[in-house]
Amino acid sequence: MLVSDNFTYIYSNFTDNITLFNVTYKPSDRLLDNPDRHFYIMVYGLSVLGACAFLIIKSFSFMAVSNVCFSHLYDEAVGIAD
Repeated sequence: MLVSDNFTYIYSNFTDNITLFNVTYKPSDRLLDNPDRHFYIMVYGLSVLGACAFLIIKSFSFMAVSNVCFSHLYDEAVGIAD
């Protein structure tokens, strides 16, 4: 069996009607027909919000550490003792 034959067999199995609990489902090529679409959108949105929150926290942490380092170096350069 060639790879293309195997792919054709698998693809033909996914394009047939599916019967589950006496209800027949016809697979669709459209992404909008997916019944779990709202869940996927929610997961994507939450991951984007999480990435933005992490970016903000990381930025403020970097600025805080940089400010402390700059203050310490400035005090040493000017000669201000603690």
